[in-house]
Amino acid sequence: MAEGPYTISGEDYTLTVTGKSTDNLTGYETTTYAVQPKTMQAGYTITPIYTDRHIEGKTERRPQPAVNYLRLPASAGFYRLFYKSWKNDFTAILVGARTPAELDERIKILQATGASASCETLHNDMCVVIPKDVGVVSLVSVTVNGTDMSVRRGTTVFDAINEGGEPVPSSVLPTLAVYKPWNGLSMPVAFDHAGDGILRLPLEGGEAISWH
Repeated sequence: MAEGPYTISGEDYTLTVTGKSTDNLTGYETTTYAVQPKTMQAGYTITPIYTDRHIEGKTERRPQPAVNYLRLPASAGFYRLFYKSWKNDFTAILVGARTPAELDERIKILQATGASASCETLHNDMCVVIPKDVGVVSLVSVTVNGTDMSVRRGTTVFDAINEGGEPVPSSVLPTLAVYKPWNGLSMPVAFDHAGDGILRLPLEGGEAISWH
């Protein structure tokens, strides 16, 4: 992106930032990754599923990105994005670890370093910097009327119903059913159908929503 100017609109947690690309921009890529359980040991892998390359108004699907910014050693099994608000040439650090406890310790090291936090702080071990011109969006899978959808983590029931094709989510309250995963089961959420509180429930992944 060019240095500026930028325009910002919106408020609170919903902001729209409009900028301008540099004159030499030919296109961009979007890559979908899956966080999948390892087969023979504890932890997960981050694997690219496919890439859509957008160049001069045309889209080409490829199996791999030009650059895999989320590549970590096979020994990593747990991950966290560490965001930085200080001036630097990257916006976030992807940190990996062998166990959740080790991951917590590594994040504490970065937090204690403050403005100078970088992969060098962790001796470049299981650590990747995300450049400023690369955006990472965490998505979770939910089911809406039997159709699988990928939504941002923290998306509400209201948003999921809206994305599922219902422009007035409050209109489906009488027949709305919401299920959340618990102990390997899909359990119904009890709520007052006369109120709209359920529409503000944030989604964490694995929920099933229906009203048909």
